[in-house]
Amino acid sequence: MADVMDAITATLTAGGRTEAMYPYPAESVSAPAVVVGYPKEIEYDAVFRRGSDRAEFPVYFVVTRNSPQAARDALSAIVAGADSLKELLDGDLGGAVGACRVTNCQVTFIDVGGVPYAAAELTLEVYS
Repeated sequence: MADVMDAITATLTAGGRTEAMYPYPAESVSAPAVVVGYPKEIEYDAVFRRGSDRAEFPVYFVVTRNSPQAARDALSAIVAGADSLKELLDGDLGGAVGACRVTNCQVTFIDVGGVPYAAAELTLEVYS
């Protein structure tokens, strides 16, 4: 689990993301930031006889809510276009996993250490 979470942030860093990177849920963040959450689900034996396991990791791109328009613009750049986190994460995380892909994204609000943030929450499906 830790290796995959580290590989997610390493892939984003190598892809030119300059935001603060947190390969685990942090008590505080410096937005804009990428935060990798703990897996929502781990499915063992997704491929017959220990051929592969499957996990779903939430990846949050966190922005401040000080300006609703700035938050909207920052999240729009992440959800689509050349800056897309999906484009960076679909693949094998630099060889760390067998395969992974972003399966969905939702714009949400999260609380980190008592501070509210706007965020794009991506679900990353990972096969080991």
